[in-house]
Amino acid sequence: MVSIYSVNGPDLIMTHYCVLGNQPCMKADPNSSANQIVFQFNGGGNLDPKKDKHMHEATLTFVDDDHIEVNGTGLGKRRPPSKDMCCGTKLVRKK
Repeated sequence: MVSIYSVNGPDLIMTHYCVLGNQPCMKADPNSSANQIVFQFNGGGNLDPKKDKHMHEATLTFVDDDHIEVNGTGLGKRRPPSKDMCCGTKLVRKK
């Protein structure tokens, strides 16, 4: 899986190319806190959001200058959203 972050007009978006074969697109919430960017579902490709499993939200957290964490929340047939479905990623800058 790969997530791509890009600017679309005034919006920061994330497209998640999932191992499930779908591509949910999420838009950054402009009211996110200073050290986080919260992305919320904004459509996607190859999925029906009412029934197909997909990443529905994601939070990118700037822990410090050398650490970033990304945590997703999945949504699918089971409600409410599940954090178990979308594992977190921790990135560490090598010096």
